[in-house]
Amino acid sequence: MAGNDLIHLLGLGKKCPACGKRNARSARFCKRCGTILRSSLFERTEPPAFDWKWMVGGVAIITAAALVFVFGMNWALGPRLLEWSAGRRLFLLLVVVASSFFVGGIVVGRMSAGVTLKEPAVAGALSCMLVFAVARRLVRVAVVGGGGVPVFDLRLTSIVLMLPVCVGLAYVGGWVGEKWQGTL
Repeated sequence: MAGNDLIHLLGLGKKCPACGKRNARSARFCKRCGTILRSSLFERTEPPAFDWKWMVGGVAIITAAALVFVFGMNWALGPRLLEWSAGRRLFLLLVVVASSFFVGGIVVGRMSAGVTLKEPAVAGALSCMLVFAVARRLVRVAVVGGGGVPVFDLRLTSIVLMLPVCVGLAYVGGWVGEKWQGTL
């Protein structure tokens, strides 16, 4: 088998934009039609590096959105939340938090330059731990007689089970944002 046949069979090398023939990576002109091929100096061959700025920004965006949603829910419903069963309260918390992870992923994917999918996922993992730690400690309903009653009884198992959901929703949100931006 000739070298060019092997290149074509494996799908390697440069593809001619005019005729579609696969050429060697070092080729400057298409062997079939003579079209000038793009220089490999301008082609990106390695995947983009992890962008720490957008990961930190993603943590800030997702955490802020989730906490605004959680505290807003606590403010809007107040003592009525205590009338609900613990399972219903936890379901509401998970839905509210999950939607903020998806929305935060969209914001990061849409606003970042280039393709950033890992960054929202990592931000989702870190934000999940932050949000559940804050919700566990601070989300309380004031009751008659002083003090506050915790609204959510979050155990470590709830957080561990929700972690892959948060990461997945942030990743999917990042993908939606990248599609919206036109980079995917």
